[in-house]
Amino acid sequence: MLNGNTLQLLYNQAEEKIQGEGQMLTFLQPGANASDTSQTCPLCCSGQPASERYPDYVCAACVAHAVDEYGNALTFRNSGFSGGIDVWRTATNEKTELDHFLIGTTKCVVHEARFGGFVVQAANPQVRTE
Repeated sequence: MLNGNTLQLLYNQAEEKIQGEGQMLTFLQPGANASDTSQTCPLCCSGQPASERYPDYVCAACVAHAVDEYGNALTFRNSGFSGGIDVWRTATNEKTELDHFLIGTTKCVVHEARFGGFVVQAANPQVRTE
């Protein structure tokens, strides 16, 4: 059984590896391959590491543009090792409760990822014809 410190260390190492290869995930995915960019972000269509568990996840670059209904920039964090996601207004460092938020004009939601981190997805995914 992995303890919280070990999980955090593994998460940090995986995040550094993905970032170092030019891609960044907002969640821990064992075996993630940054060079496999066969999956695309549903918002910007950029290539990103494939995820069978989260086939419609929004890329980290798009997540960086998340705002609430008033245009306040948002930051997402795990609540702790026991689970949960916290949403913070970036400018005021104020924790908030939201059912949804916007990235551009797309209504999005955030969920806790299975192995750590968070997953952002469009609230109403559209089927692309590209």
